[in-house]
Amino acid sequence: MKKTLKEYREIKQLTQHELSDKSNVSVRTIQRIEKNMSVGSPFVIKSLCKALQIDIESLEINKAELESNEVQKMGITADEIHDIKELKYINFSSLLVLIFPFFNLIFPSLLYRIYRKVLINKPIALRIINFQTIWTFGTLIIIIFIPAMVQAFFGLHEYSGHPLFIWLYFLCIVINVFITFDTAIRLNKSKSILPYIPNIL
Repeated sequence: MKKTLKEYREIKQLTQHELSDKSNVSVRTIQRIEKNMSVGSPFVIKSLCKALQIDIESLEINKAELESNEVQKMGITADEIHDIKELKYINFSSLLVLIFPFFNLIFPSLLYRIYRKVLINKPIALRIINFQTIWTFGTLIIIIFIPAMVQAFFGLHEYSGHPLFIWLYFLCIVINVFITFDTAIRLNKSKSILPYIPNIL
């Protein structure tokens, strides 16, 4: 016989905060699901069921609110779109790389820690940080090894009076800025966010 999230939580003798810690789902989301104010995204439901050690099929879910396909791809529900503000802060903080290298990794990670308890869409936030992590290490490899290879094979170490690594770093910065703004646009339109980025965190 199916039971509600609240019933399973009480059977396991967990508070909402304890379930939040075990599932990595915000307390606010758990409260909304228990009050039938949200159906929860597929990712959220899966995380809660795993934390409660129950099958998804045994959970009674209120289907009063429907989710669009595009919103489901993002891992959020239609009534959770207000959470995008924090995601935008995390996303745009990566532009601080224009001021100093590694700021694109430090500040998004710091904001994630600050917002972690209220963030509904943790997978999206982590995907943004994953991209910045991959970009940072990828850029380091590019600006170190490519100039060395070019110099070894072609004897070139600069272009137009500037070292090759400067040009390569500038190109990587342009790519980062483009993807950051593209991510912001996709957040506004509730489209899939960085689907090509693997989960490494």
